[in-house]
Amino acid sequence: MPEIPARLTQMFDLRLHSQPYAFARRYLFLGGIPRNRYREGRRAMGVLRQADGSVAPDLVADDSTLVCRTDSGLTIFSGCAHSGIRHVADYAMEACGDSRVRAVIGGFHLRSASPLQVWRARRYFQSQSAPALYACHGSGYARRFLPRQHAIAVGSQLRFD
Repeated sequence: MPEIPARLTQMFDLRLHSQPYAFARRYLFLGGIPRNRYREGRRAMGVLRQADGSVAPDLVADDSTLVCRTDSGLTIFSGCAHSGIRHVADYAMEACGDSRVRAVIGGFHLRSASPLQVWRARRYFQSQSAPALYACHGSGYARRFLPRQHAIAVGSQLRFD
């Protein structure tokens, strides 16, 4: 939404990042999530209206994630995971140089997923030593089929020792 950054720069010290950006010692904002391995995340979610009035498919290229790097591995906070939760986890591990994922928290973008897509996500997380999963919005019935899935809702408090 091109008009929003212009408005926000008037109110904040706005810094837009399309590449990974480290801050606050242990945190990494991933920027844009590459979608080059799996099928998910490649369908348009609507249209973008261009300044000239034309429209283009909206692939939600601004989908991003926050990662907390700890001594025992990564905790991944996905937004909506429009790029696909497997792309999100892969990119977090690549950008951080750490293949140990402790937990994945947030939207998994599996609400309208086929049983095959859910099975693929399940197998993926099983192959990653099944980190703790906290699937939130956009995850639908898939939550029941993911390994090490934990209930989470507004007001939930999580503690990682």
